[in-house]
Amino acid sequence: MAVPSDLVRWVNISLIKYFASVADTNSITLYVEGVDERSEMTMNANHAELRIQGPFIRNLSHNLWKVTCDVNIMLTVRMQMASQNAYLIKDWGGIFVEAMESAISVYKYGDGDALIDCLRVKLGRSDHIDFFDFGIVNNDTRIRQAEVDATFEMTTTLGE
Repeated sequence: MAVPSDLVRWVNISLIKYFASVADTNSITLYVEGVDERSEMTMNANHAELRIQGPFIRNLSHNLWKVTCDVNIMLTVRMQMASQNAYLIKDWGGIFVEAMESAISVYKYGDGDALIDCLRVKLGRSDHIDFFDFGIVNNDTRIRQAEVDATFEMTTTLGE
């Protein structure tokens, strides 16, 4: 069996829907790189931006596939110390770190929506969920940035 041409779309939409739900539940504005339009006003407001690299697909044997994706969520918070939680960016980081610990269902969106399998954080000695706090990016704008990164994988027959 060959890899379905729709696999890239299925994986990406599944990840987008999952992280959009996490953001919505926590009142975080989420932009998806390559999907949502950027404007200067919205990019200077508090938001998270989802970036997905992959899927990277490897055939392990007849009808068995390893699917891997790198997920990066960039967090941007404008500092307003008098009216805002000074730890907001850390709170958001914790929300997305926790969300990355869960299995993420991958569905055949647009093609019957059947479940394929679940992506999980890749487990290994050098694999983990990372939180990077970059601090204040520019003193003039007082914007803080951080990111949450992880590599996800699933071994699957692609729902066959």
